[in-house]
Amino acid sequence: MIGIGLAEPDTFGTCVCRVKDYDMQRLWEDILNFVFLKSFSAPSYFLYDSRFKGRVELDRTACYYIHDYYPSHCGRVHIERERARHSVYAFKDGEKPLLWAKIFSLCLEQLPDFQEIRENAVLIPIPASTRARNVQRYARFCRILSNILKIEDGFRAIWIAQDREQMKGRTRGDKLENVEFNAKYIRGKDVILCDDVTTTGQSLIQMKRKMMELGAKSVMGVFMARTVEK
Repeated sequence: MIGIGLAEPDTFGTCVCRVKDYDMQRLWEDILNFVFLKSFSAPSYFLYDSRFKGRVELDRTACYYIHDYYPSHCGRVHIERERARHSVYAFKDGEKPLLWAKIFSLCLEQLPDFQEIRENAVLIPIPASTRARNVQRYARFCRILSNILKIEDGFRAIWIAQDREQMKGRTRGDKLENVEFNAKYIRGKDVILCDDVTTTGQSLIQMKRKMMELGAKSVMGVFMARTVEK
């Protein structure tokens, strides 16, 4: 595989690295293009924090988030908050899954709670509202992040049997009524639930209780962002 190199003019000391697969090549292309060429889609829109900004506890479950998220109805916000907002939009739309997976991996690697469970961990997304959005947002992201962290990919632990948009007025606040579960990914495992944004925490709470019901050993949550109202 042909690699990518960086050097100052007239520099003779060099380092040559070979990437192991196409996904990693694409990841580094995006990073290098962003830093040096500014050539991939709207690079200034994204915020690249690599540590969890904060921790909240929902239903006695530790949950970590990378950004504060100010929804669009909050109006104009500081440029850093705007970049965080667009990072959330990109994640929701399934854009740049390699990049977001790398950022989540950096955040998790620094987390003692993760290190304690990593040998037995499975990554499971909190389902999106439709099957198509769930696949777009999480399929590649979960596969790549699980591969980087060397943990089990639990994307197939959930199946959206019917889109929530087709069930308006029938869910009575039950966010999992349309979801089927494959317990083999869950039983006896330390579950890491991932999602784009937490606001009220109800999705996390319902998913956590379902995981425990299906035999999970423990549950923690990781989010791209936490909603903040002005």
